[in-house]
Amino acid sequence: MQNVSDLYNFINFIADKNRRGYLSPEEISQALSSAQVDLWNYYWGLPQTAQSLKGGAPNPDYGSSQLTIDALSPFRARTQVTPGPDGIIYLYNNNVLYQIPDFGHFIGMFKIKTATNEISGIDQYLNSEIVETLKSTLYPVTADNQVFVFENDLIQLYPRVQMPAGYKAEVHYIALPNDVVINYNVTGNTITIINNTNPNLGQYSVQPQFDSTYWVELVARALPYVGVNLSAQEVQALANQQIQSV
Repeated sequence: MQNVSDLYNFINFIADKNRRGYLSPEEISQALSSAQVDLWNYYWGLPQTAQSLKGGAPNPDYGSSQLTIDALSPFRARTQVTPGPDGIIYLYNNNVLYQIPDFGHFIGMFKIKTATNEISGIDQYLNSEIVETLKSTLYPVTADNQVFVFENDLIQLYPRVQMPAGYKAEVHYIALPNDVVINYNVTGNTITIINNTNPNLGQYSVQPQFDSTYWVELVARALPYVGVNLSAQEVQALANQQIQSV
């Protein structure tokens, strides 16, 4: 599978083979969107992954097996963000500039020197109770050597000041799924699938990820939404048969 046209044709091939009939781009898009959320929730829900929260912070050890890590790889993300004037990065607040709107689960956080991309760590503390300890002379913390704590829907730097001049915070995390949308044009009775979407097209800017682990599971989880039930192994077998023609 190289692009959305391949995927569209492949799913329609499976639907036809199972007497489901022709599927419109809208049906396939909706099925893929639902499947992607299912897949994300499934892998994040594995016992090795869904550890209990500690002080409101997701466990950064998000995968103990290579299978889990590979499956989550399409959702891995990192973003550089300048904390607000009070040293806070909001995770879900869409009303501020210093936010991470697609934040799902935390992996790590680093301090980046903007001019040289030099990376240095920021010590992690999983709950705000440690702040009292940080005030002690045994654990001196300065603005140049910050730590962070999780406070509900935000990351709070401590001391609560902006990062030093010339630095930004880089947060590594598992992103919430974006909708998988097939972009297409309709002219008369002809539907043309568009492979290379324009990033300015908003909802049409997201392309499915086609790594070997991810797309087979994605298709298998999308099919029940269009009335077809096949395992990932059955989907892979059909793909092997059709790989030259789809």
